[in-house]
Amino acid sequence: MAVSYVQLQDHATLIMGEEFDPRIDLNSIINEAGEYLFSTHNWAWRSRPPASLNAVADQSWIALPMDFGLGEILGLVTSEMTTSVNLVTADTVQHHRKNSAQSPHSYWAGVVFPAQESLQEPLGNPRLEIYPTPTSDTDDFMKLSYRAGWVRLGPQQATNANVPHSFDNMLVQFVRAFARYYASGDRSDIEAIEQSRQLGRLKRADTLIEPHLGRIRGGILSGDSRIDPLWNFTTVAPS
Repeated sequence: MAVSYVQLQDHATLIMGEEFDPRIDLNSIINEAGEYLFSTHNWAWRSRPPASLNAVADQSWIALPMDFGLGEILGLVTSEMTTSVNLVTADTVQHHRKNSAQSPHSYWAGVVFPAQESLQEPLGNPRLEIYPTPTSDTDDFMKLSYRAGWVRLGPQQATNANVPHSFDNMLVQFVRAFARYYASGDRSDIEAIEQSRQLGRLKRADTLIEPHLGRIRGGILSGDSRIDPLWNFTTVAPS
């Protein structure tokens, strides 16, 4: 099991002391450290298998997975072979709502964060604005491949970090470094971790999880319809 919120609290308190300034929020320290770790590299373990997105009749948006957070869309397709999805900005979606005729063969979609109903409430989870608006409840309406974001920890939120067990120590280091930064304004510990051999080794190991040479372009077999364009150089051509 990954490191817990309570354990990370203990590490932050150890750095700051039991009687730290009450204006300092431990939740902010822990979650900023987690988001920072996620941003240091496009970690392979952040990639999720395709998730089913369900449509609700007459609702102009679709809920994203709870761990999407500040993640990244890698692919989005509809369940219908004849329909495509265009990923665009939210204002482009709004433009098409006002100015475009509905097409049965194309959707426009963009990620937005819902407006806050109260300044005392946290920002809500991101969602996918979509046009045309679905006209019926549809399970498995779209399939989303994505790179997950950090899931916020807290007393009323998740209790365990969404990182592999092998990254517990690195997350703890960032939490302790951010605690020192909050207490003293000194960022040197954060910068030292960024330049550390340990983080460098984790990045190199991460890139070896699924090595891929990519698409072959312009080769002698590029015009052969029998060749899968996603094959790499280790693939044997058909005889």
